[in-house]
Amino acid sequence: MSGRARWVAFAVVFGVLAAGLDSGAAQTAPRNAMPATSTAEDNAAADVGAAAAAPDEPPSKTFGPEDCKRLPGGNAPLNRLTRMVGAMAVKNLELTYLGKPLHQLAEEDFADLAGLLEQCKEVDSKLAAFQSRRLKALIEDAKTTRAVSLEWFEDVRIEVLQMSGRSDDIRRLHDLMTELNNRQFEMTPADLRKYFAWLAERRDALYAEAAKRVAPARPFDPGPTSPSGSN
Repeated sequence: MSGRARWVAFAVVFGVLAAGLDSGAAQTAPRNAMPATSTAEDNAAADVGAAAAAPDEPPSKTFGPEDCKRLPGGNAPLNRLTRMVGAMAVKNLELTYLGKPLHQLAEEDFADLAGLLEQCKEVDSKLAAFQSRRLKALIEDAKTTRAVSLEWFEDVRIEVLQMSGRSDDIRRLHDLMTELNNRQFEMTPADLRKYFAWLAERRDALYAEAAKRVAPARPFDPGPTSPSGSN
């Protein structure tokens, strides 16, 4: 066989072997490849799907017609409040629901609310549970803000009761009344009225106390009205 023929034969054999190796690699690559990592979107979709497929938990209590009369039990706009993204205004704690001001709703009231909405108003169980949790969170946040102002006023009360009617005491009391007005959005309107009335009463008492300390002026004596020695 000539040299050229040998080179041709070698090239053919090499090509066949290379093709076989490539074919084997193509078959084994998928088995050796790492699986694709799931994305956050995939995980979120899986969570939503699992939540949707999960059976609803049965209500812990059964409510009858008399229980349903507790709804709404006031003027609080439940749907609007629970759709809010931000915090609830403290003044809204005076709104009522389930027959109570919002700031008086207790843990058992929130526990009953979801069942009442579901059984009495035929609200979807998941929505009813959400509204109960959301209303509780809004109220607790507003109550925390209010508690700070109520604690502040207790310190103010102690300070004012120690005042004695001096001019600097009266000026300080007027400053406290101004600060109270500035805190009006951190308490309920009823709180503001009660505290302002108390400070006004103490202010009047201090003014009365200060008036006692001023010595009364003696009557002016103009002297005799007739010239000396005249009759």
